[in-house]
Amino acid sequence: MNRRFFSATKLAFLFCFALTIFARAADSKIVLLEQLPAAVQKTIQSVMKDGTLGEVERIEEDGEVTFEGQMTVRGLEREFIIGANGILLSIEVALAETPPAVQKTIQSVLKDGELGEVSRVEKDGEVAYEGQMTIRGLERAFTVGVDGILLSIEVTPAETPPAVRKTIET
Repeated sequence: MNRRFFSATKLAFLFCFALTIFARAADSKIVLLEQLPAAVQKTIQSVMKDGTLGEVERIEEDGEVTFEGQMTVRGLEREFIIGANGILLSIEVALAETPPAVQKTIQSVLKDGELGEVSRVEKDGEVAYEGQMTIRGLERAFTVGVDGILLSIEVTPAETPPAVRKTIET
């Protein structure tokens, strides 16, 4: 009986997973530059300058429309997200393109780790830098304010104080 329950549960999970993927796919479609709203086109052209544009996808999630895409600028591939109003929400950047205070903070946290991608993000008029790094084999997400203040970094439960671990466990 446990075996049948497991199989039915597994089948239900797979069905829900497939349904979720299908629903997400129905909410996005690849669009051409000339099909984008004028404000989005203008933002892409100002960021891209003499680069080349890859695919751009129109994403609608919870009634909010964004445009996600890739471009190649000075030989570097970059991903970006632009709001329907033309505001650049996120763009992948090189560490050297971040403010000096941000570079210093990332390098001090990184130490001998490996830096993954870094993106300049803007939300509600606030700019921050979000990224991924690998330290001692563990991938960690981080956020640094434009002023160089470390706003967040992913940690394991073992790295938290005992009181925090206890709360997490309960």
